[in-house]
Amino acid sequence: MFSAPGLLKNLRRDYLRQGRSLRDAGLWALAVYRYGVWSRQLPQPARWMTSKIYGGLVMALQLSTGTQIYRETRIGEDLHLVHGLNVLIHPDVVIGDRVKLENNVSLFKGARIASGAFIGPHTCLLNDKRPRAITPQGALKASEDWTMSGVTVGEGASIGGGCTVLPGVTVGSFALVGAGAVVTKDVPPHGLVVGNPARLIGFVCECGERLDADGTCIVCARLHLIGNHRPAVVHS
Repeated sequence: MFSAPGLLKNLRRDYLRQGRSLRDAGLWALAVYRYGVWSRQLPQPARWMTSKIYGGLVMALQLSTGTQIYRETRIGEDLHLVHGLNVLIHPDVVIGDRVKLENNVSLFKGARIASGAFIGPHTCLLNDKRPRAITPQGALKASEDWTMSGVTVGEGASIGGGCTVLPGVTVGSFALVGAGAVVTKDVPPHGLVVGNPARLIGFVCECGERLDADGTCIVCARLHLIGNHRPAVVHS
């Protein structure tokens, strides 16, 4: 996986997924990330030399696109960065397979994004329930002075543009968060939430359409059990 042929294979897949354009900012962001991951696996002194090159690439990427994906991030297969501008993905973030991220997305430390999830533009997943710049004694806070509480996004869930998800919140599988929502509490699987604060107004199918009162999709007729606000597919 971390051999040069493995690196080139991943870059080729990224090139095809990102629209076969060398002008695509998302492609370059993924290329720098993959180079950084690859360089960490090399023996010394090659690791030292390639890490210096990686540092220069990170700086160039930030200046040109505003995007940074730390090489410590764990990313699954087929991540799609739509346009790839101003995306921030911190270390200790885990992203599954076939995830799509739009512009201006911030995934802070501790976020867990399951496979098939979508996160819309200008959306932020927070991780500090009681943010303060300083301690009660007036000193600038350090990493040990606060408790991280990352956001979890379930399989197939979608978060619309301009959303804020508060620390520790779980967005259930195939849930749908409406644009501009401020999510302050957990969203059940297949739940549809909107507003500030976000409130549950219904349930949605895997296809994204609304479910009627008995849990049947109004478009594809897939049936779900929605007792206790936890839908489960029973047949398609």
